[in-house]
Amino acid sequence: MKKYILYIPWVVLFILLVSNIIFQSDRLVNNLILYGSWLYLLISFYYRNSDRFYLFVKRLQMKRKNYDVKWNMQLVYEGDFSEETFELIYDHAKKIYKNTKMVDLSEYKRLFTIGTLKPEVLIEDNKLTFSFYDQQMSYNRAYKIIDKEVGKLFEDLKSVVGGENAEYYIKIVFEDVNPFTGLFLQNVQNENIINYDVRLSFDNNKISINKNYIEFYSLTLSEINEQAKDYLSLSYNPIKNLKEQGSSNY
Repeated sequence: MKKYILYIPWVVLFILLVSNIIFQSDRLVNNLILYGSWLYLLISFYYRNSDRFYLFVKRLQMKRKNYDVKWNMQLVYEGDFSEETFELIYDHAKKIYKNTKMVDLSEYKRLFTIGTLKPEVLIEDNKLTFSFYDQQMSYNRAYKIIDKEVGKLFEDLKSVVGGENAEYYIKIVFEDVNPFTGLFLQNVQNENIINYDVRLSFDNNKISINKNYIEFYSLTLSEINEQAKDYLSLSYNPIKNLKEQGSSNY
């Protein structure tokens, strides 16, 4: 029902314009201010009531202002690993990024520089963990890393290091404003919001959104990659899925 209500203002505006052209064409110019005011109210109405339009406006805003964010990611592989695993990772990364570097931090800990990425890699308790901590960058840059670099680097890594089970985690911390806030808390000034928490769990995937960040968890690289890209591009599809499935704690 709400979907049809959103069309009513456009119908009213169309009727007014047609009526003005047919019956009062000489006053059309004089009524432009009236129509401009109506159009402003129409845009405001859609911004508050249409998720699609809200996301469209926010998408333009995020791309234009390019807010700073902190990008965190963790990948965990289970298996039988040794110091030789670091060399396998280095050789694999070197094929993709020639400027790859590796620094020894301890016997089972290395710091890699792979392109613009700087993961800390740890072997402990039969787990190989890649950690990216609070890497400061622009919103557009964070999206590009997820869209291009992460998949390119880690797509074949599991087979290279011989890992078995895997877990993937991405967290984007918004330092200025979380563009999703208006979808859950409307007509409330951002500075008046202490916090909120929306959680979605389906299959082996989890998504959490609150005032300051959005985070993703999955057991497959392809799924977490698609989720992160959909949300960070402010696509309507994940919001549609969220509404269909509802929020749940996990």
